[in-house]
Amino acid sequence: FHPVHIWIQNTHNIMSVANCAANVRGGGVARRCPASGVVRASASHNNGTSSVAANGGHSQQVSLVRSGSSMDRRTMSIMLSSVPLSISSLVTPAAAFAKTPSGFTVKKDLQDGYEFLYPFGWTEVEVQGQDTVYKDVIEPLESVSVNVIPTQTERLSDIGSPEDVGKQLLSKVLTSPSQSPKLVGAGVRQDKDGNDYYTIEYLTKAPNYIRHGLTVIAIKNGKFFICNTGSNEKRWDAMKDKLKVVVNSFTLVPALSGAVGATIPTF
Repeated sequence: FHPVHIWIQNTHNIMSVANCAANVRGGGVARRCPASGVVRASASHNNGTSSVAANGGHSQQVSLVRSGSSMDRRTMSIMLSSVPLSISSLVTPAAAFAKTPSGFTVKKDLQDGYEFLYPFGWTEVEVQGQDTVYKDVIEPLESVSVNVIPTQTERLSDIGSPEDVGKQLLSKVLTSPSQSPKLVGAGVRQDKDGNDYYTIEYLTKAPNYIRHGLTVIAIKNGKFFICNTGSNEKRWDAMKDKLKVVVNSFTLVPALSGAVGATIPTF
């Protein structure tokens, strides 16, 4: 399966993961999310955790990061203590890319309200079910795609922590049944407007290759944004710095009614 094709097959799962969180904002209420089979519970407990049952009813304690709460930094530190990749090495503030780096091009979509950088030379291709796709014409696993899906969820923290959401995306969205996923790291960043971005790094093992992926997600104005990039594991060392620029540059911008997406090349 090509990574972009997997996105199309699993779009209904993305909507399920995002929309089910809208039903659990009451204290101590737990409901089963349709299609995904995940039971979410509200995180109103004083210790900052909630019991979550998933895939057959097994219960586990999951730390949830609540924006603006005193638990944010401590909970994030505890959550990432078991993840090999540090948050500082995975997440870079998008403000660091105020000036377009050499070798990159800016994609700005004013209709849906987002922008990101992609390596110069990647070609835009049309893929049904995707809002935007750019890829390397020689290396088929090197690409970036953006999907924009309606959602009733208002905040990423309503779905769960970066690690929790990353595991859900890996098991239900980012991989096909024939692939074996492994979460490598998870982190969160916030832009100057207060929008949160979850970034996850992962491996997906297929019969004839291993893909090293990076995905960033965000929510704003009823839209669930997923920006996905990656490369063959054999080329990860050569590509990782460029791919991290791609996900860390993904930023939500004001959408203009009636506007169309624009690509601004940099030479």
